[in-house]
Amino acid sequence: MEKFISELKSAADKVVKKTGELAGISKVKLSIANAKSDISACYRTLGELVYKAQKEEDGDASEKIQEFIETIDALNEKIDELNGSLAEMKNEKVCPNCGKSNPKKQRFCGGCGQQFDENDSEDEEETEVYTDVEVL
Repeated sequence: MEKFISELKSAADKVVKKTGELAGISKVKLSIANAKSDISACYRTLGELVYKAQKEEDGDASEKIQEFIETIDALNEKIDELNGSLAEMKNEKVCPNCGKSNPKKQRFCGGCGQQFDENDSEDEEETEVYTDVEVL
C-alpha cells in the first residue's frame, strides 16, 4: 500500500510540474502576442504621423517618428528574447538565420537548412563516426 501511495504522489508531482511548465509557456506566448499587438499599434500611429507630416498638418514630425521607430525596435528585441526563453522552456533552439524553433539535438534548421554551431549542441551526446566499416 505504501508503494502505491508513493507512486501516486510521484505521479501527482509530475502533473504539478508539467502544469507549471505549461503555465509558464502560456505566459511567455501571451507576452509575445501583446508585444506584437503593441508593434501593430505603433505602425498604425507611425503611418498617421507620416501621412499628417506629408500633408503638412503636423509640420515636422521627425522626432515623434524616431520615437516610434525606437519603440518598435525595442519591442522586436523583446520578442526575440521571449522567443529564446520559449525555446529554452520547450527544450528547443531558435535558428539565428530564419527564427524557426528546432529540437536542441538538430544539427540543421528545419526551416532554412542553416547549420547550427557546434556550441549550440554542446548538450548533445557525442556521435561516433565509423570510417572503416567492414561490409559482410
